[in-house]
Amino acid sequence: MASWLKILKHYKLNKYYQNGLTLPFLCGVQTLLTDNDNPLSISDFFNTINSEDFNEEITIMKCGNIGEYIFGILDIESREIYSSYSKNGIEIYTKYKNIFLIDNSPNHIQNDQELIFFFEKEYNEIIAHKQFSKINGEWNDYSEIDKKRITETKE
Repeated sequence: MASWLKILKHYKLNKYYQNGLTLPFLCGVQTLLTDNDNPLSISDFFNTINSEDFNEEITIMKCGNIGEYIFGILDIESREIYSSYSKNGIEIYTKYKNIFLIDNSPNHIQNDQELIFFFEKEYNEIIAHKQFSKINGEWNDYSEIDKKRITETKE
């Protein structure tokens, strides 16, 4: 299982977040969980989600609290809402393979390749500078509490 997916599940299980985590946060976790000091690239992140053997459905929405896009795991309630509307021909979420844009933001995206390009423009530089967590409105390294929570998943 991908390091970032392990973290999403761990944070959700322990109620460390409400709706999700930022892409820089998720791309950076392998620097704490593996011997690799390089963060995961955004294209590799999305390639994992879009692979044939990926069994999760990932949500993306814009978080009003921090002003950033956050990624989560589609919960049962959202899945049921999506299914019931879809049966009636109404698409309430934009869907690209295993990705659901819950609040339809970014709303100008036409396909999954544009989605990757959008997030590379948005976050590549932040990730390159190893600023994985937005704390008090500024991108920084992980907080000590997040480092502890991330390493809780180390085997």
